Amino acid sequence: MAETQIQLSQLTVSLLEERQLISLERICGELNIESQGIIMKEGDKPDFFVIVLHGKLAIMTFGQVLKVLEAGAIVGEMELCNTSRAEMRQYTVVAKEETTVAKILYEDFTSFVEGLGPRAAKRCSRHFAEYVLAKVVEAEDRVVVEDRHRLDTVGTTRRNGVSAPCLEDLRLFAEIADVEL
Repeated sequence: MAETQIQLSQLTVSLLEERQLISLERICGELNIESQGIIMKEGDKPDFFVIVLHGKLAIMTFGQVLKVLEAGAIVGEMELCNTSRAEMRQYTVVAKEETTVAKILYEDFTSFVEGLGPRAAKRCSRHFAEYVLAKVVEAEDRVVVEDRHRLDTVGTTRRNGVSAPCLEDLRLFAEIADVEL
């Protein structure tokens, strides 16, 4: 678990004291994932997050890679902020190569933060909130770009006519509905 401690201390050195890092290390489970192994699955109930120690993870939805994460990245932490925890994971996480992660259960992390004491817990919570907010903004920006790309590819309505992709969709609909255009 020495590798985990090194990685965790790189991520949290400014927030935690040595004894707190040791406590954090105790709640981490180190997992080795084979290439193409699934660590989180779309539709599963979220109850943990991971920190990539070595290797690469791909975040996927509907079979498309949204982002590739490398050592130092955290995935699955966004659902920790959801107080109802009734929501399901919106993505699948797959190892792109042999990958090692530190797995932290939400309950263990919450207990860890509560046990830090008021000052350290406040610093840790603030840092975590800033990190999550930055990821939310990044995701929203990505969605705007994807939506703009989708609109460009679908086709546009032109003066007194319909673009080729739209016309093809109309023909397909007419054939299914057994209607003439």
